[in-house]
Amino acid sequence: MNSTKGIFIALCAAIFSSMLGMGIIAPLLPIYAKTLGATEFELGIIFAGWRHRS
Repeated sequence: MNSTKGIFIALCAAIFSSMLGMGIIAPLLPIYAKTLGATEFELGIIFAGWRHRS
């Protein structure tokens, strides 16, 4: 019973860290890309590639 609880806690921690990372990066990525001169199309490609990797 304890091993199941430990696995569940580890899974919750992994999902939390993944969602936290997405929540921090997603709003800032367009601003950062625009300052580097990316177009809307390039921004879409960057975001799709980054999201696909996660």
